[in-house]
Amino acid sequence: MFAPFQLPFVQRGLVEVLILSVGAGVLGTWIVLRGLAFFSHAVGTATFPGLVLADGIGFSASLGAFGVALAFTASLWGLARRRGTAYDSLTALVLVGCLAAGRQPEQCPPEESAAATQLTLLMVEARNKQGERISCRD
Repeated sequence: MFAPFQLPFVQRGLVEVLILSVGAGVLGTWIVLRGLAFFSHAVGTATFPGLVLADGIGFSASLGAFGVALAFTASLWGLARRRGTAYDSLTALVLVGCLAAGRQPEQCPPEESAAATQLTLLMVEARNKQGERISCRD
C-alpha cells in the first residue's frame, strides 16, 4: 500500500503539494472573503485566448496568459470607472468579449458578435435602472 511512496518523485510531489496547500488555502480564503470568486474564475478563463495566441505565434505561454490577464483587468477597471455598474456584471461582459476575441473569425461573424454584445449591455443597463444588482452572492 505504501510502496509508491518509496519512489523519489512521489516523495517530491507530496512535499510540493503540502507546500502549495498552505498558500492555496490562505489565498482561497482571502478571495472568498473579499467576494472575488467570480472575478478570479473569469481572469483564469479569459487567459485562454492569450495561451492560444502564444502557441500560434511561438512565444511563452505564461507571457501570453499574463498579458491577457492584464488586459482583462484593465478593461474591467476602465469600464467600472466610466459606467459605475456593478463589478459582477462588467466582469461577465469583459469575459464574454475576451472569449469572443479568442474565436476564429469564421466561427463568429462580427455582426453576430456585435449584436450579442449590444444586447448584453442593454440588459445590464435595464437591470441597473431597476435597481437590481447582479451578484454571484445573491
